[in-house]
Amino acid sequence: MASDERAEREFLHGLRDPQYRGEFVDDHIRGGLAFQIRMLRKKAGLTQEQLGQRMGGTSQSRVSKLENP
Repeated sequence: MASDERAEREFLHGLRDPQYRGEFVDDHIRGGLAFQIRMLRKKAGLTQEQLGQRMGGTSQSRVSKLENP
């Protein structure tokens, strides 16, 4: 069996476990939101510092953490 087939089988098996599935979904939601925040900030032409200011004084380092969970 090819390694990708084995990996896919293990992944699908893991999704049967509610805890694994929940963690998988949470990770993908967090990553998706971080990606959207970063892309929308860049599209608006803002730095992390500028976005933080618009968010009511959030620090640049906090914006960075939001963009890179």
